Amino acid sequence: MARIESARRRVRIARYVIVGAAATAFAGLGVAARASHPGHAATKQAASAQAAIPGASSFALAAGATGASSTISPAPSSAPAVVQSAGS
Repeated sequence: MARIESARRRVRIARYVIVGAAATAFAGLGVAARASHPGHAATKQAASAQAAIPGASSFALAAGATGASSTISPAPSSAPAVVQSAGS
């Protein structure tokens, strides 16, 4: 019986080691994910709606792409907000 008891003890110890390693890895990945998320960066930068290219105030389409207008303009501010919902 001593061999079976020692084998059970080794299995129990191995289980504890595996669970501990898994918990440590899970916590480490959680910390790494939180640290790498842009919303939790050490130096926060304000989000900007300005164009990434200096001097570009609108999106220009390629010549002849639409045949009508060559720029995309924002919606008029007097237009009411439209909320689309999934049907019931």
